[in-house]
Amino acid sequence: MKILLLAGLLFPFSSSVNAQTTAEEFFKEGQRKSIQSYGKEGGPAVVDAAIADLSRAIKLKPDYHDAYNFRGNMKAAKGDLEGAADDYSKAIELSTATAAYYGNRASVLKKKGDIKGALADRKTVIKLRPKDGRGYMERGELLVELEDYKGALADFDKGIALAPELYVIRQKRAKAYRALGQKDLADADEKRFAEEKAAFFEKLLR
Repeated sequence: MKILLLAGLLFPFSSSVNAQTTAEEFFKEGQRKSIQSYGKEGGPAVVDAAIADLSRAIKLKPDYHDAYNFRGNMKAAKGDLEGAADDYSKAIELSTATAAYYGNRASVLKKKGDIKGALADRKTVIKLRPKDGRGYMERGELLVELEDYKGALADFDKGIALAPELYVIRQKRAKAYRALGQKDLADADEKRFAEEKAAFFEKLLR
């Protein structure tokens, strides 16, 4: 009787472990295909296969926030912006302190035309990663969309201070300068952007 009772206690535990392991295997395969989809071997079939694997992982482990995030990436790649936003929202619900999830949802919301929603997510990204210059750049882009050029300039300035190697910020700041009629500053930024871009690719090709 004791042996049977012990077996009954162990069996559910074993099943749970196997389910988690299988979910992890499906996730890793979906993740691999997600990365593959962006390369030369990518395509709609690879995207669909990645979504299928990630969906299996989620079915086995409903709180798998990484799987929701990667599936959101693949849905976005397919143009399913609503489905992608839903998956990112679920990932955020399950892991609220992950800046990448907010950033991914912000990108999708921007494509959907929900600039204010995207801006709210970008603010959260900056709160979670206050020393990431790219976050300020991306929020600055949204402020340009809202024609808050002074606010955008403040974000671009902060982005350049934190990440001077991110030369593309200068091109974006030039747009804000030009909108405010500050032609000389816009021209200077565009010139600096061209120089730094050329230097980057020259170094890359050495």
